[in-house]
Amino acid sequence: MSPRGEGEQPMRRISGFAAALGLLFGALPAASELADVELDEPRTVTQREWLSLRLQVLGLQVSYPAYRVGLELAEGNKVRFVLWISTPMAEHLQESGRRESARLLTYHAEGIRTRVEEMLEADFPNLWKGYQERSDFGGEFMAPGDEVEDPPQRWARWHKGAFRWD
Repeated sequence: MSPRGEGEQPMRRISGFAAALGLLFGALPAASELADVELDEPRTVTQREWLSLRLQVLGLQVSYPAYRVGLELAEGNKVRFVLWISTPMAEHLQESGRRESARLLTYHAEGIRTRVEEMLEADFPNLWKGYQERSDFGGEFMAPGDEVEDPPQRWARWHKGAFRWD
């Protein structure tokens, strides 16, 4: 008899049976929750809705752990970004001084603008024709508040193609 007692053999059999069932059913294809017929059905979407979705996705694509970018079609049909600076990046920018911080944030705003313009030109040619960067693109740079409970602080803006401190 083993030191574990008499109940060991039945437990091994149950465990072995459960493992065999898991292998058997795990190897079978799972039924899809989403039917192909439903997924292949056409849907009508307006340019505004499609552009809004594409801007949201682009914002996620240009985000990094040091900052998050939100892109939206704002009031007046303007493309607006919000760059949410992380605490470590905010600390780094504060240590770097205003001149270097302005240079770095300008670099990010110009990069976001370039990606938006590339998307508009490639995917929304009719909108691209009337797009004016100085009037149709702008944004804000937001940093965490001084204390955990404090709301975010707007540090600066991108307005009419230029960086401006608040």
